[in-house]
Amino acid sequence: MNFMDFKKAIQKPAHRIVFLGLGNIARGDDAAGLLFMRELKKRLEFRASNFIEAQTNPENYLERILELHPELVVFVDAANVGKAPGDMGWIDSKDLDTARISTHAFNITMVEEYLKTHQVLEVKYFGIRPETTTMGHRISDTVKHQIELFFA
Repeated sequence: MNFMDFKKAIQKPAHRIVFLGLGNIARGDDAAGLLFMRELKKRLEFRASNFIEAQTNPENYLERILELHPELVVFVDAANVGKAPGDMGWIDSKDLDTARISTHAFNITMVEEYLKTHQVLEVKYFGIRPETTTMGHRISDTVKHQIELFFA
């Protein structure tokens, strides 16, 4: 997958999208979603989008998300997608458990349900396969490189 494929999958006006980055910066590649979002934010195509770095607590941003009245909320996180570290892709909500997108304190499907109960919107999940999520490590060179290639 590359940036062009990513853009094609979105299909919503940029100003009606909220990107929610998840991850723990102290756990290596668990922060890949945050790094990905920082790069995405630089892209002209999404400059009107809303970006929230929720880190490990997406539940703390529920009201903020609803105030923005998005048509689409995209959760970006480290997840078991693809075969190699740094592989990226969309995750079907029925596959969230096997993808292990929610290593965080709050179950991500509960966040989705809450948002959908209060507003009509679409939710998508985008994952980046980690190499290591060991406490005290930084993002691996492999995952950094793959994110750079994604946007090249």
